[in-house]
Amino acid sequence: MTELISKYKHIWGDNPRTLLEEYNYQSELTTKLDMLKPEDLDLKTFYEIVLWKLNRFPNIQSDLLDELKGAGTLKAKEHRQAEELLQKLLTTRGSHYQWLRRS
Repeated sequence: MTELISKYKHIWGDNPRTLLEEYNYQSELTTKLDMLKPEDLDLKTFYEIVLWKLNRFPNIQSDLLDELKGAGTLKAKEHRQAEELLQKLLTTRGSHYQWLRRS
């Protein structure tokens, strides 16, 4: 372990624990998952963990979610009416499009 600490001293200095203090990764979800009790693990929470780990957990506002529900009422061949909604979804944090733009 000492060798590892020495090898990356240029990154974290003498104490690698300082990186954890500066760690701010999806803070709201991280806090929620840190407080998770093993007996409360369910499929939904498992998916949240996977998406958190992949940095793909979407943060969608309630008004955008309402718009998405409304798109379900579109009839056949009215799909173009959802184009603006699609653009909003693609720019939502955690979307594949956002991930590709960072790469």
